[in-house]
Amino acid sequence: MSSFIIEGGAPLKGRHVSPGNKNAALPMIAATLLADSPVTLTNLPDIGDVRIMLELVESLGAGVSRDTARRAVTIDPRTLSNLELPAALCAKIRTSILFAGPLVAKHRVASMHPPGGDVIGRRRLDTHFHGLRKLGAEFDIDSGLYHFCTPRRLKGTRILLDEASVTATENLLMASVLAEGRTEIYNAACEPHIQNLCDMLASMGARIDGAGTNRLLIDGVESLSGAECRVRNDTSRPPPSSPPPPPRAAQSKFPKPRPPILKSSNARSPTSACGGAVTTPARCTSIPPRRNCASARTCSARSPKSTTASGP
Repeated sequence: MSSFIIEGGAPLKGRHVSPGNKNAALPMIAATLLADSPVTLTNLPDIGDVRIMLELVESLGAGVSRDTARRAVTIDPRTLSNLELPAALCAKIRTSILFAGPLVAKHRVASMHPPGGDVIGRRRLDTHFHGLRKLGAEFDIDSGLYHFCTPRRLKGTRILLDEASVTATENLLMASVLAEGRTEIYNAACEPHIQNLCDMLASMGARIDGAGTNRLLIDGVESLSGAECRVRNDTSRPPPSSPPPPPRAAQSKFPKPRPPILKSSNARSPTSACGGAVTTPARCTSIPPRRNCASARTCSARSPKSTTASGP
């Protein structure tokens, strides 16, 4: 078994620039195939999964230009010449399935072998298949090969995911941006790397509302253009669209006492039906009010004995 041998005692110093989030970089690489012109991704992590995804892009015939100094790559989808992913590369990474949505939406055909990746339990793909079928794609398995196709442009619809799958949300999001009409995705995953993908697609011309929530609204467009997008790291968050509201002042659970109602000396006294002036005593402000407080209106034209009303 492999092991790490660590000898301490040496002081640590230096500067580290955090690379982009791998879970954001992989779907963003697949999304470059939706564009009509080159797309540049910066701050890419230099790890094995990213290299495999770039190899898959190259296997389809797209141009890939790397800039290691900037941790950047430029992908030109205009030279795409193949729509079937090789089995050897698909077996190395699970996110090879993310090419299904962009290829079907853009070229109406996609073929790939079952994805590989880490074996961490049951990782079904049903949510991907059901969602693409709802958009109008046909799905078939032939000799272990997944085959997606559609005779016409995908059409927007309402999709309720049976699980909040991250990769299924990304796949259907990429397929929907070029679909005809509006697509509504419910129970969508809302992780920060999905927000990063939404921002990338929006910079390319997509119309997406609800990023960061469990309900995505996508109005399909005819085409997407190239752009330059940065892969955010694990700790960064998109800037808020508006400043947060000020905190609400704490409210006491006890009601404020009402001020006493005092009769103004300059106010004209109202008259009763018998012609006498009507006076209103001051209201009792004690909490709770005393039961013996006089609160009834008293007519001055009548005898005090017959007109004085006791409190409730």
